[in-house]
Amino acid sequence: MRSTPSGTTRPWNAYRHNLRSRPSRPLLETIHTWLVAEQPKVLPKSPIGAAIGYALNHWRALIRPWQAGFLEIDNGAGERALKRAAPGRMRWLFAGSDEGARRRRC
Repeated sequence: MRSTPSGTTRPWNAYRHNLRSRPSRPLLETIHTWLVAEQPKVLPKSPIGAAIGYALNHWRALIRPWQAGFLEIDNGAGERALKRAAPGRMRWLFAGSDEGARRRRC
């Protein structure tokens, strides 16, 4: 179990949850209220209507990191892990022979 910066024995996830929820919860509630209020005012197939519908359809997934302290807010670590393979993929695609791999510059 990881300890908090203050040295207490509370679990790190609970500490992180408290840090996230205090400033974020009122803001998320305000955003949700606005989305619900604006949805009937816009056409569902308009760009803003589609965005509002998407946000409301995925609302539970959006607020999940604020409900559970162990979840990351973004997927930056996963994106960085995938970026390592992307440059190699182009090189490997054209590496049918040793000469082809040397000529192809990505």
